[in-house]
Amino acid sequence: MKAKTLLVAAATLLATLNVQAWGGFGHTIVAYVAEQHLTPEAKAKCEHYLGHSVPYSASWMDYWRSVPPYKETTHWHVCRADENNNLIQEKDRCAALQIERICKELKNYKKLPNEQIDLNLKLLIHMVGDMHCPSHIVYVPKIPSNNIRVKGKLVGRHKFWDSSPATFHPKWNAESYFNHLDVATDKQIKKICKGTPEAWAMEQARIMRRTYTLYENGAEFTKLPREVRNEMQQLVEDNLLKAGYRLAYLLNKIFAK
Repeated sequence: MKAKTLLVAAATLLATLNVQAWGGFGHTIVAYVAEQHLTPEAKAKCEHYLGHSVPYSASWMDYWRSVPPYKETTHWHVCRADENNNLIQEKDRCAALQIERICKELKNYKKLPNEQIDLNLKLLIHMVGDMHCPSHIVYVPKIPSNNIRVKGKLVGRHKFWDSSPATFHPKWNAESYFNHLDVATDKQIKKICKGTPEAWAMEQARIMRRTYTLYENGAEFTKLPREVRNEMQQLVEDNLLKAGYRLAYLLNKIFAK
């Protein structure tokens, strides 16, 4: 990589740190949960092709989204849904469709160059997380943003939900999230993973609409009714776990013996 490209890459890393879906912490949680549910075969294959653990690569896509040749991935972080919560079929603007494309391509991973497997895994790990983030379901027609105040400071809707894992559990790390919340049975996880990424995205589109009615624009988070804050926290916890389970399901399926 040329020196100029490296400088651009470094600048991009700094610029994107505050605009990641789920934030780096949320993506790490998703990947960590997934890693705990990988088969030994899938875990070994992921580490072989990535050269690192699954959580290590969780935010790679955010860091490089504005750097050639990855600019085309800029709009792959979201899913756009219509007023009936159906996905708008635009592959260049739909994480779910990109996930399905990548999974199909990785079915024949043994015939692919290692660097292509590495890239596809990094994209897959990140986009499954993105698809379960409240701020990454985009509605058409657009729903007016309901920003929120946290201790008096106005925070944009996107930033609030992206940083919500740390807001609800400021003293937890990814392992804490896993140890405290990963209590689903194998039968429950199987039910969560049933269907396709497109079906999961439409499920999320239905769920996320609720986030626009939980509080009024400009409301103070700390003064919201306890039941509302509990509902917001539960939504975040549920979606981090679902994303982790589903990511593990896809990776296990790709690298099945």
